[in-house]
Amino acid sequence: MVKKIGFLLGIAILVASSAAYADEALEAAIALIPDGGDVSIHYDDAGLAALQDAIAALEAAVGVMASFDAMNEDAYTALPIPVESKNLVNKLAQAYYTLGDVFLHDADGARTAFEKGRLWGLKSLRMSATFAQIERSSKSFVDAVKQETDVAALYWTYANWARKDEFDVLGAVFRNDPPKLLA
Repeated sequence: MVKKIGFLLGIAILVASSAAYADEALEAAIALIPDGGDVSIHYDDAGLAALQDAIAALEAAVGVMASFDAMNEDAYTALPIPVESKNLVNKLAQAYYTLGDVFLHDADGARTAFEKGRLWGLKSLRMSATFAQIERSSKSFVDAVKQETDVAALYWTYANWARKDEFDVLGAVFRNDPPKLLA
């Protein structure tokens, strides 16, 4: 009985310390990526590590699990993120843009970062009930964008999408991306 209580107490302490660490990591991520501001990091290995830690903390805060398929748009759509956490989703789009733009010099790594940033941006836009309803009912991303007021979501979606398309210009044309980016 004593061993069982000790074991359960150990688990409770571990869970509490994990939650405290997660809270600290999220606070550090939020400080690194202030609302409406630039990512404030040094452009060196320490800055890269801080940005990667921030991305991990933000993804954990919005419920990303190890099994999450980060290259599948449906996986982002399925994430049940409360609207109150929309700013964290915008920060993820911004963080991935910074990762791809500043730190990843190989084309595949940068393209992947921009695609993840684009998908986080789309997730943020679609968290708006009005945006999602217009996009579904009119089957037009452009119509939904025209009414959107979340400037951060619009900007980071566009920035990541445009940079991703630089790697496959012909594919972007075939996917009809230019009118979406222009909107």
